[in-house]
Amino acid sequence: MRHFSITVAVAAVLSSTTAYAEKKIELSPILVEGQQTEQSLTTPSIELSQEKLNAVPGGTTVIDPEQFRNGAVRDIADSLRLTPGVYAQSRFGSDETRLSIRGSGISLTFNTRGIRLLRDGLPLNEADGNFRPQLLEPLVAQQIEVYRGANALEFGAATLGGAINIISPTARTVDGFTQRLELGSDAYRRFQITNGKVIDDKWDIYGSLTGIAQDGFRDNAEQDTIRFYGNVGYQWGSGSETRIHLNIQDNNLELPGSLTLEQLEEDASQANAGSELVNSQRDFDLYRISAQHSVPLANGGKADFGLSFQHLDFFHPLRFALLLSDQNDTTFSTRVEQPIGERHNLIYGALASWGESNDQRSSNFGLAAGVLFNQGSITERGDSRSFGLELFIQDTIALNNTVDAIVGTQAIFARRESSELDLRSNEFGEREENYSGLSPRIGLIWAPTENNQYFTNLSRSFEAPTSSAFAIDLDNTTEGILDEQIAMTFEIGTRGNIRNLNYELAVYYSDIENEILTVENPLQDGDTITSNADDTVHKGVEFGISGALTPWLNVIAAYTYNNFKFNNDTLFSNNEIPSIPRNFANAEFEFHNQSGFSIGPTIQYADSHYVDFANTVRNNAYVIYGLKASYQANNWFKVFLEARNLEDETFASNTGTASNLNGISDATNATTGGSVFNPGIDRSFFAGVEIKL
Repeated sequence: MRHFSITVAVAAVLSSTTAYAEKKIELSPILVEGQQTEQSLTTPSIELSQEKLNAVPGGTTVIDPEQFRNGAVRDIADSLRLTPGVYAQSRFGSDETRLSIRGSGISLTFNTRGIRLLRDGLPLNEADGNFRPQLLEPLVAQQIEVYRGANALEFGAATLGGAINIISPTARTVDGFTQRLELGSDAYRRFQITNGKVIDDKWDIYGSLTGIAQDGFRDNAEQDTIRFYGNVGYQWGSGSETRIHLNIQDNNLELPGSLTLEQLEEDASQANAGSELVNSQRDFDLYRISAQHSVPLANGGKADFGLSFQHLDFFHPLRFALLLSDQNDTTFSTRVEQPIGERHNLIYGALASWGESNDQRSSNFGLAAGVLFNQGSITERGDSRSFGLELFIQDTIALNNTVDAIVGTQAIFARRESSELDLRSNEFGEREENYSGLSPRIGLIWAPTENNQYFTNLSRSFEAPTSSAFAIDLDNTTEGILDEQIAMTFEIGTRGNIRNLNYELAVYYSDIENEILTVENPLQDGDTITSNADDTVHKGVEFGISGALTPWLNVIAAYTYNNFKFNNDTLFSNNEIPSIPRNFANAEFEFHNQSGFSIGPTIQYADSHYVDFANTVRNNAYVIYGLKASYQANNWFKVFLEARNLEDETFASNTGTASNLNGISDATNATTGGSVFNPGIDRSFFAGVEIKL
């Protein structure tokens, strides 16, 4: 793997726009009230984000990066872990993150399905709905908006998991030059350099360069990544704004693979023998450019137009094959928000996306019958094409001074095409399918006081399979075309403020048809098989609290209760759907003083959960303790120390999913596929400094 050195020059000190002590911090949802320059149409302030999400009749959260920038930011999981309803766990102690909301893509251990990722409202997903969380850079966010469930209809998203919208920093919201350096155990290094400048009140330009390198706490777990993100904006005399986003990445991740429970307890630092033998990796080169144009409308309305193109190169040696791919995705979106009179706020728009992937596979590489083969010629070629068209409309109707009704719907059409050629036998296969559906939604918000809201909604969600799940497999002719996943969800909840504490609570029930589930292929360790379940049920509770318990003690905590089950399934009856703990909680406490010093413990709890559909083997419950300490001087200088897993607990932070392990948690033979446990990070220490000039 390639390595890079990190050099950060710390220059003289500068002044800043907002003193740290003057900030009012409300956590989960996180609010930081401070000054900023002239408002950007494409990147709203954090106050406007909170106001917008308070108008959603369902579970939502605004995350301020200051919440996670006072410690090490190893991956996207560190930025989301204090958000109720979100399960985000590093898979191998690197940027390889498992991400799920309300059980979306529940059995996937890599990639993300059922969640729409956005930047300033522009979709980041590939055309088939797939997204790769390791491509997200959490340090490049002004704030993060989380819409759980089908609560992101205003962006056209009507999926089981919802949407995550990253609001970009610009030179109009982040002034000056920033340097950040993180160092830690296992040769962990991370740096970020940013700069922004407003030119002649018309132009503004912002750029961020981030680098990550680590040896990893396991064998075969090195990471070497460089990411650049930048945007250029121009404000027209008419009040319109145009912004160009550019993202270039070189991501190199070694994959240590999963272990059996016996191997994990014996030596959690070891790699899966097959992964280490072939040096399993998941490497990406990403090039993405997006254009965004916003036009102000009467009565505070706005029209947004977006166009993006993404190219992805993929190098992925595994235990059973070498996978190569290059992929192109193009997306066009339009969204109009228009208040009508005093009683209506109408939002409508469209999204069109199309993508093509050219895949090559060498089955002469990897492990076969215990023998290691060298990289050989390409044995299979595959092509996949995806097209999607979405139309959506939503109206918020003020019934009276305290009650709003929200009604809307999404219409979706999706097409999937796949073909495969076996160059050894010259066998050829292809398949294609069209998917279409309608996802209506109705909700109510009652705000009896300025500080409290109650909400409820009933919604339908629709998801076509991703290209990888749809792709034809000439080696597995029994795997048929997948059906679309459909869910009806009822939700009720409340949010608000009591004294100095913010709270949010949501309870939901989803009845799902044809849930798309993925399991490890017992005949090819590391490969997966995807199919539809009959009927399943997802229900849960999401609770978050944050704020000041006393003038010198802050708290932020997120608790999620997950109850995901089959419903009279032919094979699995009423078994639990495995891989995500039923009870999952994170909390941070912060003791602070007026001089800018803070210290406090961190806690993560996950209870025991099944790892196979047959419910025969469980992952052990765990409690992990950590400690954070930081000092911030007038918002220009910050230094922090962090310790994780202080008790050096051996645990599996998340697991893969098997069909039936027959009660054998340490089996490694091909009939059980027992290597599904992914060790969590051991006792680790981190230090960092951030300077703004």
